[in-house]
Amino acid sequence: LIAGIVLFILMPHIQALAARRMLAIAVVPMFLDGITQLAMLRESTNPLRIETGLLAGAAFAFWALSEVESHVISTA
Repeated sequence: LIAGIVLFILMPHIQALAARRMLAIAVVPMFLDGITQLAMLRESTNPLRIETGLLAGAAFAFWALSEVESHVISTA
């Protein structure tokens, strides 16, 4: 919640397309981690899971905030 408030202060207008692209890029490390573990090429560690999950989660939150902002602007 605090990060979202700070984000809106620092970036008053979030481009939805940029947020979608950032989300797609941020999910790639988590996807690669899951696929390589599923294929038994290596065993994933908890720190790696936390790092990739935090990256994807932050990008998802950024995208969600951009969607909320665009919805509020379009209905106003």
